[in-house]
Amino acid sequence: MQQVEVVIITYGTFDLFHIGHLKLLQRLKKLGDKLIVAVSSDEFNEIKGKKVIIPYNQRAEIVENIKCVDMVIPEHNWEQKIDDIKKRMDALEILIRETKARLPAHSTKPPVMMDLLEYEDEYDALQEKLNKLKNR
Repeated sequence: MQQVEVVIITYGTFDLFHIGHLKLLQRLKKLGDKLIVAVSSDEFNEIKGKKVIIPYNQRAEIVENIKCVDMVIPEHNWEQKIDDIKKRMDALEILIRETKARLPAHSTKPPVMMDLLEYEDEYDALQEKLNKLKNR
């Protein structure tokens, strides 16, 4: 049975990295299996009216080397947060469809086979998570 990976994503400039940044990232990592950090590009910070001291490449490299961070991506615009969440939701919908495909077509409650019951529980849990995300 395929396990659902909980991915946490956060966004920020992370200029002049300090202990508050580190504690935040450590707390976020505890919430999931994978932590993705989107570091705001220099150009996006300019749009936001922020003056950065450390250039993007260096800020991204600093964050990338924090033990609890699994991946660093650039943040380019305001809409990216929505786009990133939609991508994760699309992946979740695919996982739901794949899980549902393993259930018997004629029933939502598989008869005796315990492994199929596990799949149905997984399907219901995924569907519930997706509905909660869509209603936010």
